[in-house]
Amino acid sequence: MKINFDNTLSFEDAFPYPSYKEWRQLAESIYKSAIPNNEYPYENIKVKPLYTRNDVKFAAFNYLVKQNEGKWVCQRITAGEIEEFNAALLEAVNGGAETIEIILHPQSLLSGADLNCVGCRGLIIENYKQFTEAVTGVNLGSVPLHINAGLSAGAFLIFLKRYADDAAADSKNLQGKILNDPLAVMGRYGYAFIPQFYDEMAAAVRYAEKNLPHVKTIGV
Repeated sequence: MKINFDNTLSFEDAFPYPSYKEWRQLAESIYKSAIPNNEYPYENIKVKPLYTRNDVKFAAFNYLVKQNEGKWVCQRITAGEIEEFNAALLEAVNGGAETIEIILHPQSLLSGADLNCVGCRGLIIENYKQFTEAVTGVNLGSVPLHINAGLSAGAFLIFLKRYADDAAADSKNLQGKILNDPLAVMGRYGYAFIPQFYDEMAAAVRYAEKNLPHVKTIGV
């Protein structure tokens, strides 16, 4: 049996996509009943009635880290593109962050291994030029970096030392963490055990002791 429809069916017409204004009006009606006359319900943090993806610019958040008997306000940044990361970095520092944690993409954690990681976030840094572009505009002498470098921290230690040299700064005054943690990476991603990573960890410790004595290099 053949059925003929008089009108063409349209999903868009049957289920119109609500506009941002409509969503906001609905959210405001709920918000006002839940938090009447109070924009600061928790610890003086201003709350908006509606948040969208545009409110989460760089997937970053703050926390406290302790090193050398001091505490710093640290902002973690997971932006994947270098320009996006640098913009987030400058915004964080200008907003009061005292140290920055760089989240690396698993491809960087695995020292460039070809990894099919759909939806993974984090920065891929493959050379010194990319490193300088990511941190340009920030004085790393006053804003320490925290990087879990995965299988091998050697390259990032060299990048940090060279960056200090190019800025005519004393690398021995730099603080932060460029961490090797091969067992954690192997356990998480199932990467093959390669003894050379412990040799690289030992080399990183020796390099940091000589050139970056206030930068920690071993993660657990």
